[in-house]
Amino acid sequence: LKVYDLNLSEEEVRKVIDYIQDYQNQDVGENYLFLTKNCSYFAAHALEVATGKRIKAKNLPWRVGNKLK
Repeated sequence: LKVYDLNLSEEEVRKVIDYIQDYQNQDVGENYLFLTKNCSYFAAHALEVATGKRIKAKNLPWRVGNKLK
C-alpha cells in the first residue's frame, strides 16, 4: 500500500472537496469501469483538476509512480 503526503494549498484542497461533492451529485454508475476508470482513476483526476498537473498516464494499464511531480 502506497501512502502519499500531498502538499496541497488551501485552494487546491477546496478544489478537491468541490470535485468530490460534484461527483457525489452525479449519476456515475455508467462511468465506472473496474480495469480503467476505477477508484484510483477518479482520485487521480480530482488531483489533476485541483493542481493542474497531469498525474494519470495516457496508456493503460497505468499506475502512479513513486513520486508525484
